[in-house]
Amino acid sequence: MDIETLPINLPDSLSKDLADEVGTAIREQLSELISVAGFDLSLLEGVSVPTDLRQGLLAFNSGLGDEHNSGMRDTVNAKMVTTMRNGQLGAHVFFPLSSATDLCSGDSGSRQTAQYVLAHENAHCHDLLKRLEVMPADVRKYPIANPLSICLQVSWNEYAACRLSAFKMPTMVETMKEGLRQAVQGLRGVSKVAAQSFAPTQEGRQAALSIALDSSVAFLQAFSYALGHCRGLGISLNESLPENFVLLQANPNCSTALQNIANELDALWAAYGEWPGFEALNPLLEKICRFIFVSTGVGIKRHADQMSVGFVPTVGI
Repeated sequence: MDIETLPINLPDSLSKDLADEVGTAIREQLSELISVAGFDLSLLEGVSVPTDLRQGLLAFNSGLGDEHNSGMRDTVNAKMVTTMRNGQLGAHVFFPLSSATDLCSGDSGSRQTAQYVLAHENAHCHDLLKRLEVMPADVRKYPIANPLSICLQVSWNEYAACRLSAFKMPTMVETMKEGLRQAVQGLRGVSKVAAQSFAPTQEGRQAALSIALDSSVAFLQAFSYALGHCRGLGISLNESLPENFVLLQANPNCSTALQNIANELDALWAAYGEWPGFEALNPLLEKICRFIFVSTGVGIKRHADQMSVGFVPTVGI
């Protein structure tokens, strides 16, 4: 992959001068990520700069159907999409026009934020390659039930991307602190709501599972953001936690489960690029399931690529 010839798809509405300026700025940032940060962007097939991110993604042909739209939320402001071309996995980064033009902004804060967003999405590209090298058969679709796959992906993928891109914007830790505060708030009372929804039927289990995952996946993502960012900067996570985190720490089971997740993420990082295969992620998956159980009461047990769901009343937060 040659940065100078990498396709950068810009809106026709841009003037030639601005299009040239934006394209040059993107190439300069990608070159820096490779030469300074050591990113391997071999899988990167191109960068698209849509005026509307959601519409751009909806119209995009990834070669893998529309699965890249399944995780879209209003808070997503850029996205790395996994692609399939002629039987080979690749990556395509969507970087909205508003962020792309900020790369050329005279406002240093806006410019740094845009640089960070671009670095974060390309960190996902680098991480995709690292995982492809050690588990080529499983990297696109993990051999586990989809709810568990989502939990695993938001935990490892965001931890890795945030750890890799933290150098671009150290002050992003404050944004992540606020995101974690909101995620903790989202967990409050979930165990009671799940208890009210659970029944020993397929519908009852699904209802409780949906309630548990809505809050715990959001929390796992926010926790992984913050942990990865702090590890990337070499600073203490404990000094970057929101004030309401004490609600989790007050429950010894939750506190221990979170520490175990952090330990597993750090262990995976220590062996980055040398995993024996998908099985390297199994300990992390077990710790994630434990956290979901102690924080929501919903127990998830894996059976090959299937799972069972149960409920036991728990303190939660």
